[in-house]
Amino acid sequence: MPAVNLTVPVINRRYLLLDAVGAGGMARVVRAFDRLDERVVALKLPRRPGTSGPAHPFTEEFVRWSRLDHDNVVRAHDLLRAESGPVRRDTPILVLEAVNALPIHRAIRPGSVPESVLDDIASETLAGLDHVHRRGLVHRDVKPANLLAGSAETGLAVKLTDFGLACERGAREEPGRISGSLPYVSPESIAGRPVDGRADLYGLGLVLFLLATGRMPFGLDDPVEVLRWHATGPPADPHSLRPDLSSRWSRFVRRLTARHPDARPATAAAALELLGLPGPERRARPVAGRARSATLRLAFDAVRLGGARVHALPADGARRAAVLEEARVLARVHGGSFVFVRDGGIVRALRELLMLAGGDASELVRRHRLHRGLPIELLGGVPMWGRTHDGWSTAPPDAVRPLARALTAFIADLARRGTVVLAFDDGAPRDALSRAALAELTVLAADGPAPCPGQPRLLVLAPGGGEDCRNALLPDAAPVH
Repeated sequence: MPAVNLTVPVINRRYLLLDAVGAGGMARVVRAFDRLDERVVALKLPRRPGTSGPAHPFTEEFVRWSRLDHDNVVRAHDLLRAESGPVRRDTPILVLEAVNALPIHRAIRPGSVPESVLDDIASETLAGLDHVHRRGLVHRDVKPANLLAGSAETGLAVKLTDFGLACERGAREEPGRISGSLPYVSPESIAGRPVDGRADLYGLGLVLFLLATGRMPFGLDDPVEVLRWHATGPPADPHSLRPDLSSRWSRFVRRLTARHPDARPATAAAALELLGLPGPERRARPVAGRARSATLRLAFDAVRLGGARVHALPADGARRAAVLEEARVLARVHGGSFVFVRDGGIVRALRELLMLAGGDASELVRRHRLHRGLPIELLGGVPMWGRTHDGWSTAPPDAVRPLARALTAFIADLARRGTVVLAFDDGAPRDALSRAALAELTVLAADGPAPCPGQPRLLVLAPGGGEDCRNALLPDAAPVH
């Protein structure tokens, strides 16, 4: 049988597109396989092409979304720009956690939901909202499409998604401008008053009314009538349409949808207490909040001007994780690349570095002779990962330094093409080559010239600033420029 040349839809030579899973007015979501991390992810792409950067809506969305880390909130992994593939170049893309779930009004049948299931939905959603509000954010678009749920048999596992309209607590819109989906938007949002977490509770109250009764407490045909109901309409009482629901549920929905924020529960945790359910579990991962490190930001700004810097990571695990996350967000927001050096050491990270090189990968491999001592093979001029070649791991000490210098020169060349943040986040490197490469990188950063265009734009994050590796292995190291 003759060979068939198939063109597959791959973004940035990394994300293999699988299928479309949803679309809204401003963006669409597709499922993709991340060939580097070997996992399925969700990609959010804008419907209208544009350029990424600090002014693009996805930037603000990612900055806020990345502050959240909770079992009942879809996680934001990354922000990137399309460089190749079936979408317009420079299109911003949000890389999100893939969830095997449906919008809640499709996962269950509104109007016939048992009260016990409504309890589960309220508990899961309020736990997620409690986390969002504790991080100082207001979602502002709580609606059925933004609550993803599995099956009732698995406890629903509701996850809150889409933070495109999220804002800081206390934000307000100009009068006449509404941020949110009209049927679920709060009266204070409509009036242009400051909003806090109670605006999200109002939207959740209307979602629960819909799930309980199968309809909204107002008609949807006339937007003017919808606005009038939000201002002066009768209370939302699900018991009037579902007599089998308990009085506690009627009181609960009526409190959530009270027109004045002060008449609603003060917090998501207080809403759970009102319903008689346990308070929200602390499902957040044990990581510290965002580190607003002035020294980190100064180092990153210097790197962007053209230069190499090393930033010391804290010894404390939670503080280290916060600094790494801050650096990752800075890199993505400003169009840079963030690469972890983990268990596999610098050689494992080399796979991602080669992908960053794109079409220049072959030329850089040859220039720095990486295929001579590292697990890289050139097949038809294309660099490939040579899994069977492990000579680097048993290289004698006198061969480690040349390999490390070649790697450092390659990374410096790559960083001249765009900002690179290289993070050694697993403590001191364990293998000799990674330790030597870190030492060479610290030499590059310490002995390089002042920031100027044309220099490598490289930021290295390492425990102790990599000084232990430099002092132990390379006392006579020469800088790589």
